[in-house]
Amino acid sequence: MRVKRIWRVIFFAVISIFLTGGVLPAAEYPQRPVQILVGFPAGGPADLSARALAEASKPFFPKPFTVVNRPGGGSVLATSELVKSAPDGHSLCLVDISAIAVSPHLTPGLPYKGPDDIQPIISCTTAQIIIAVKADAPWRTMKDLIEAAKAEPGKIRIGHAGL
Repeated sequence: MRVKRIWRVIFFAVISIFLTGGVLPAAEYPQRPVQILVGFPAGGPADLSARALAEASKPFFPKPFTVVNRPGGGSVLATSELVKSAPDGHSLCLVDISAIAVSPHLTPGLPYKGPDDIQPIISCTTAQIIIAVKADAPWRTMKDLIEAAKAEPGKIRIGHAGL
């Protein structure tokens, strides 16, 4: 009985292929140019990486991949634009990890809440981040810096690209 059922399924599958004219081809992707959103200014490491990806895509895709720089907020602006775009694969974004892991907790009103609102498809760059102080600064370790910041809240200022 089970063998008859399997053959019956195969028979109907073959008949349906002939009746529909064969297997339907997948829609050509991309159907229009793909934008790669970059949350940093042109000429920096993220921009150069995106431009290399766009160039490397040429032999594989019928439409161009173009880099669109949206600097601001440590890539929060570009990530927000990605989240607001149609989920059709025609908008990609080089996302800085702080834009999805930190900024949603510190910035009210973002159109996304964290990593679950995007789908990573490739890890293309990594960055080594260090904390540096002037050579004549009184701090020699991270512990020294944290203790000084706790002792005098609001006095020590830092600069960074991510927040």
